[in-house]
Amino acid sequence: MTTRLHTAVFEWLTARHPDREPLYGDLFEEVERGRSNLWLLKQLAYATTASASRDAWVARRTIAERLTLGAAMLALVLFASYVTVMLGVLSASLIWANL
Repeated sequence: MTTRLHTAVFEWLTARHPDREPLYGDLFEEVERGRSNLWLLKQLAYATTASASRDAWVARRTIAERLTLGAAMLALVLFASYVTVMLGVLSASLIWANL
């Protein structure tokens, strides 16, 4: 049996996390079928924990991707600088050889 509190909680959760509306809808239906408050609390705790760990994993992956991209860009700049210096040395030596 759903109460006003259940309805308010589900509306608040859906407003806060609209991408998880199907999950909250399924939980709401189960509560309407007679699931206990303890069951609902366990399911919400599990969903929150799983969501937090997924968000943390995505954040770590994003940081790793940014670090890798930054390292690749630095390597490219260093290589371009090296090529520029070597071309300068080569052209200077060719100029001196012709004098």
